[in-house]
Amino acid sequence: MVRSLGSPLVVLMVVWGLAGCRDSRAGSFFDREVQRVQSLAMLAGAQSMARRGFEEKPSMLRQEWRGSTGMSWTSFISRTARLLEPSYQCQQGTMMIATCSRHLPGDLLLLKMVAEPAPAGLGVRMFLEMHPD
Repeated sequence: MVRSLGSPLVVLMVVWGLAGCRDSRAGSFFDREVQRVQSLAMLAGAQSMARRGFEEKPSMLRQEWRGSTGMSWTSFISRTARLLEPSYQCQQGTMMIATCSRHLPGDLLLLKMVAEPAPAGLGVRMFLEMHPD
């Protein structure tokens, strides 16, 4: 005898479980991408990169981290952009902000880098976001 899944609770748990699988795969890719971008920023001259807030919404994942550099802002951005290419296209928006983007099938990654005053050298705040495309 075949029994139906008539319980709304069972259906809800199955749907929730499937959504959780999708999010965890996206999260693991996103986490690896955050680590990769953070490593490239360190190669470019950033020091002591520390992760800060992580935000997850249905249409966005966002990680922030902060660090510092002994380099000028222009030198740091130029070196970081060279290391991120060709996967990211970067442009300096203002004197103290630069943005980079990466398009993947179904996803858009946005990287924002902001210069901040620091006790020694230059502070750098970075945000990486992933949105469905």
